[in-house]
Amino acid sequence: NQMKVKKPTMNAPVVASPPPVVASPPVITSPPIASPALRPHFCPHRRICLLPTPLHSGRTSSHSARSPSPKPLHRRICLLLTPFHSGRTFTAGPKPFPETPSPPDLPPPDAPPLRPKHFTFGPKPFPEAPSPPALPPPDAPSLRSKPFTSGPKPLHIPPKPLTAGQTPPPPASPPPEALHLGIFLFGVGHGVANRILAETFKHSGETISRHFNNVVRGIVGLKDDYIMLPSSNVAVHPRIRDNPNFHPFKNAIGAIDGTHIPVMVKKSKQAPFRCRKGFISQNMMAAVSFDLNFLFVCTGWEGSAADMRVLRWACESGGFIVPEGKYYLVDSGYANTEQFLAPYRGERYHIGQFDASTRARDHRNPRDLYNHRHAQLRNVVERTFGILKKRFKILNVTTPFPYKVQCLIVMACCIIHNFIRRHQANDYIFFEGPNEQDAENEGGEGDLVGVIDDSQNGEDLCANITNQLWNTRI
Repeated sequence: NQMKVKKPTMNAPVVASPPPVVASPPVITSPPIASPALRPHFCPHRRICLLPTPLHSGRTSSHSARSPSPKPLHRRICLLLTPFHSGRTFTAGPKPFPETPSPPDLPPPDAPPLRPKHFTFGPKPFPEAPSPPALPPPDAPSLRSKPFTSGPKPLHIPPKPLTAGQTPPPPASPPPEALHLGIFLFGVGHGVANRILAETFKHSGETISRHFNNVVRGIVGLKDDYIMLPSSNVAVHPRIRDNPNFHPFKNAIGAIDGTHIPVMVKKSKQAPFRCRKGFISQNMMAAVSFDLNFLFVCTGWEGSAADMRVLRWACESGGFIVPEGKYYLVDSGYANTEQFLAPYRGERYHIGQFDASTRARDHRNPRDLYNHRHAQLRNVVERTFGILKKRFKILNVTTPFPYKVQCLIVMACCIIHNFIRRHQANDYIFFEGPNEQDAENEGGEGDLVGVIDDSQNGEDLCANITNQLWNTRI
């Protein structure tokens, strides 16, 4: 073929173009095939190749010469890149059946025959009912029957053991009644106000006040069960019976005195509540036995009221009764009567005055001896007041409760005192007791206001006891 030369254009060099170079197709070889005959096989391009072996071993495709683009090569020429052209042969027709597995080995002739299973149609038969248990003999003791409860039994899950450093789970919440009682006892035991109780027990002030008042009224309702007057046939107390120094006071059943409890009232009503010690208080009168139990309690009187005035009201309108032939020991602020035995005025009376020194223990006269023995027995009421105020701090401070509630709180504390004394007599506070200087007689000359004239029967009783003490002194 002669090369065509283009005519040169103006001012353009004449350049002869070289003939086009045709790339020779790659030589495709294949491994030797058992038979040179045409063998149909599947191509990865989903076309059946019918090329003989010599074509794959050395022939080239003419299609590549007609088309310089290499794209049709992978569509027309098999490049033998799949496992079908890697030397494996393809056989047409169905696949052979798999080999039949060999039968299992038979058991030896001397082996025991296997028990054949019977196959039956229909539902399975019901199991046979168990035979009833044998009844016990008539003379045998009867077994305690267990109660029958329907429903599933509750699962018992044992608690997991605690590991090192693990805290135990919080206890279950107490019942509401116990919580209400705890609120009241915490308030009277620590002497705190409603706001502190609300912060401590995580309740509102209205809830704390409602529960506090309910418990106070509930405890005051038990006063007839725990604060009772002695009967007329009361026996002589062991403290008097076992001590010869107190034998002349064999008919004494207790002591009476008053104590001042701080209260909070309106400013316009504070004048009658101001006591002789200078603070706002109420005058509480109490009759106490020699066992440190309250026999009678009277609350609500103003702090300026005299002790004898409170006692007179208790006898006339308060229901205070003294058994026939018995009497209470009182201090010099009360009238000396046949039922209320007072000491001699003008003589030393406080216990601290007798125990100041060895010489002070020597009695000067019969009246001095009588006042000493009288003070030793009557001091039980001062000791009881000291124990009451030591246990219930609310009786030492003013709390912003209504005045009626403050009076009920004092009564409730006396009832709880008797409850503890009855059921827990070995409480440590009963043995420690208050300081004698603090629990000493709270009466004084100021309490003589309103005292009635001494009764002649009271004077005769004091003279009789004084003579017995002086004649039997050791």
